[in-house]
Amino acid sequence: MYFSVERPIIQMIDRSYLPAAAFKSKLLSRRDPVHYVTVNFTIVNPLNNSYLISFYFYQLLSNVYKRSFVELHFKICDLLEKDEILGDALRQGYLNVPRAERLLPTLKCPLPPGSYSLLNMRFRLSALVETFPFQEGRVMFNVSEPRGKLICCATVDFQLKALPKPKN
Repeated sequence: MYFSVERPIIQMIDRSYLPAAAFKSKLLSRRDPVHYVTVNFTIVNPLNNSYLISFYFYQLLSNVYKRSFVELHFKICDLLEKDEILGDALRQGYLNVPRAERLLPTLKCPLPPGSYSLLNMRFRLSALVETFPFQEGRVMFNVSEPRGKLICCATVDFQLKALPKPKN
């Protein structure tokens, strides 16, 4: 089983914090069924642990996305440096960028102002896949500043799928 993410959409950006941002999903090859996620963004203020990121999971029921009980809330630095599921994908995505194009050798806090790319991220949610409460839905995530002002809101649709069996 794997976590397939498709149709990423940036709903809202506060341009005073994030003057540029892009959120993409793509297949790398026909033989690999996994959609890889790429995020590019530019920040004008340092990002430290006072910024929050929240993930809200919606279940697809009768062609309508209904909010579920599954929510994840992180401080940005804790997510980037300590989380083993989502943070690992973010760190690996940063390491996929050629060394000469990175602002920092590794992704760690606080993030200084500048442009960042997180390339070809694959979310290794194998520990969650077997016990996740639904197979298809949408994830909405919000990034907010310390005073609670929303900086960015985006969504991505997901499906839990079985890996195809190799052909002999």
